[in-house]
Amino acid sequence: MQYKDSKFDCVIDAFGIKAIWLHCPDYLTERGPFVTVGIAFEDYKLSTVLYATYLFMFKIPFLPTWLGGVPRRCVCVTGFVNLDELEKLKKMVEEKKLKVVIDSVWEMDDALKVCAFLGAGITKLTLI
Repeated sequence: MQYKDSKFDCVIDAFGIKAIWLHCPDYLTERGPFVTVGIAFEDYKLSTVLYATYLFMFKIPFLPTWLGGVPRRCVCVTGFVNLDELEKLKKMVEEKKLKVVIDSVWEMDDALKVCAFLGAGITKLTLI
């Protein structure tokens, strides 16, 4: 609960978890942007991909709050990674201009427990 009483200036969702967007006013400052790569697909059926594209392109960035939209600015990004951009990102982290939040650290011996936790559907975090 380190961040319980403070809000982030920016949230970067690199996976596309819709719930993070929907609840971001709880932890994102009013002026802070929510940056996302899109909506994570639940499956790869054509209908799911089309619905996610609709959410990504129209509903999430433009839905007014009086129609149920989220009162934060959403920036949807797509693109390819290149070495220059990765170097800029590395420099931002080194200069402490971008802080990486690590939820937890597990010992290698506990890797199977982590996989079971992730596979249980409790979370959609990324195991690195």
